[in-house]
Amino acid sequence: MREAGCKVTVEIDEAQLRSFAEAGQDRSRYHDHRAAAVVDYQVGREDVSRTVRQIEWLEADLRRYVRELDGTPSRRNRISDRASSPRLAGGVSGC
Repeated sequence: MREAGCKVTVEIDEAQLRSFAEAGQDRSRYHDHRAAAVVDYQVGREDVSRTVRQIEWLEADLRRYVRELDGTPSRRNRISDRASSPRLAGGVSGC
């Protein structure tokens, strides 16, 4: 009986060691991935063309918000207003 107990204990110990080794590898991969992500993030933060594009997008958004607050119809609204005008009602299809 005692030998069977020792064998089970050895198998459990080996399973634990494998588990710890796998967990260590998982942690290692996780930290490698995090390190690469930090580098990629920093490269993106220092990319001048990306920053310029973001500024252009923000300026376009600002112009759109100012037009909406001023009551100026957007291009999309002008097109739909034109299509629904009584003058063009006969020539616009129902699609």
